[in-house]
Amino acid sequence: MQVTNSVASTQARKARRRPAISLYYSTLKTASAEHQIHTVPTRHEAMANDRYRRIQVQGLEHEVAQMIIDVLNLEGIEAKDIEAEAPLFNDGLGLDSIDALELALAISQRYGVQIMADDEDTIKIFSSLRALSQHIEANRSQ
Repeated sequence: MQVTNSVASTQARKARRRPAISLYYSTLKTASAEHQIHTVPTRHEAMANDRYRRIQVQGLEHEVAQMIIDVLNLEGIEAKDIEAEAPLFNDGLGLDSIDALELALAISQRYGVQIMADDEDTIKIFSSLRALSQHIEANRSQ
């Protein structure tokens, strides 16, 4: 008899707690919906976002490399032959200032990114395919 009373009292206690717990959770959901509480991404979400951005930039690197070849009429070179970290000028592809102007115009037309000759970051932007692609990705109009 005491066993059933014990079970009954346990069930009664749980029944009394349920409304309080569900009220607590519904209040949390309402508060988060009303105030748009933003959570910090977990480590795995951050890693996935970084991986997605890297893939996106790598695709853009290939696209920009192909654009360089097409705009400057480079023969005998394929997009895969242009290394992402190799310099575009002097020792790398051997581009010059006229090539930079042509590329800046093509980038402006294709991606909506303005690269000004008098900008102090121009040398850094044109330092490599990766730097150029990252600049385009960060500044392009959607």
